Amino acid sequence: MNTELEEILREWDVPGKAKKKTETNLRIVALLNSRAVGDTIFYHIFSASTKLLFDNPQLTICQRDDSRKYKRQLLRYNPHADIRIVLSEEHPGISSDTFGGINDLFSNDEPVPGYIFLDPRWNGNNCHLPDLLLSPSGMPETALSSFENPAFLRIPDEDTGPLSDAMIEQGVDPNRWFCCIHYREPGYVHRPARFLRDLDPRPYMALVEDIVENLGGQVVRLGHPNMTPFPKRRGFIDLSVLKDRFDLHAFAVSRARFMVGTLTGISHAGSAFNTPTAITNNSDSLVFPGCWRDHDIALYINCYAPSGKRLSVMDLHEGGMLGNRPRLAKIRQDHGYKLMQNSPAELGTVTRELMDATADCQGWREPSTEIVPRVRPNHLRIPLLERRRVRVVEYPDLAFPV
Repeated sequence: MNTELEEILREWDVPGKAKKKTETNLRIVALLNSRAVGDTIFYHIFSASTKLLFDNPQLTICQRDDSRKYKRQLLRYNPHADIRIVLSEEHPGISSDTFGGINDLFSNDEPVPGYIFLDPRWNGNNCHLPDLLLSPSGMPETALSSFENPAFLRIPDEDTGPLSDAMIEQGVDPNRWFCCIHYREPGYVHRPARFLRDLDPRPYMALVEDIVENLGGQVVRLGHPNMTPFPKRRGFIDLSVLKDRFDLHAFAVSRARFMVGTLTGISHAGSAFNTPTAITNNSDSLVFPGCWRDHDIALYINCYAPSGKRLSVMDLHEGGMLGNRPRLAKIRQDHGYKLMQNSPAELGTVTRELMDATADCQGWREPSTEIVPRVRPNHLRIPLLERRRVRVVEYPDLAFPV
């Protein structure tokens, strides 16, 4: 190299041989416009899992602030976010004009139009020049199963002590294992009642009794303050009565031996924190039954024809019913099919399967360590190849009778 050029490079503190790779090889920007707990969780796992595919990536997550405090908390629980940008509720958002060829505005010292997003972290880290821009529609939850090693959420170390103390204060024995249960009931401030998603609480009430009295465990119920009160009993801790304590709910899921949930909100945190999870009363697709890890289980609703014959999960799948609530509603309303939620016996059986699979966890769960391949693929296949990886179970003999 020319000696004069070498001298200039030394003055600029640049190695004489130009780097083929910069410190950040790939800039990923994920735009989260979700409001619901579940959708927000899915986007965090998708964007973090994408980051794990590459060497030396930089992940920027941008979301809007609103009245739902759990959004900021979930943002903290994503350890893979390098840059976190939260827009105010009144902010117009990041327009497409912000991306790409706007460097001339800065280099020419021109006035920057108001529709160009300016933030020191954004522009200083070249987030307006991403190599990969992930939009909400580009992060489908059905594709989470396509990642060989999906990322985990993680409670920050500085939160662990206070949240552990809060759990103990609520009555959780720190020397015994516990599980979390969550199902959906009407009355949640952010969601109206929904067909197939709102459930009769009595089977879950029976499940609590079964776990406490027969299985020797503690049960932590998650939810909202308008849920049906359960009988007080030793070993049952009801966090649903607490308002605005999503942090404690999330911590409980992360430390639970296992999670029994349904297709709603915090239930999806089970897979996100790598806690073995069963999604019960399922009606979603086999590709994405609300959980996405190999150790998870899906237990579906029971559907009966007018003749009384029970349709198997594969019958529902091949008939295009799963993941299609309007179609399920139509065969019920117009054709006399009956849809029955899981019985206490079904819930108890799937719980025992989770217990068998988690026999090594006899206390509070330790945070999981992600499996990161020694050699990363450094590519993202588009379209993502969706696959079934959650085990489906059926217990026809234990279902509610027609």
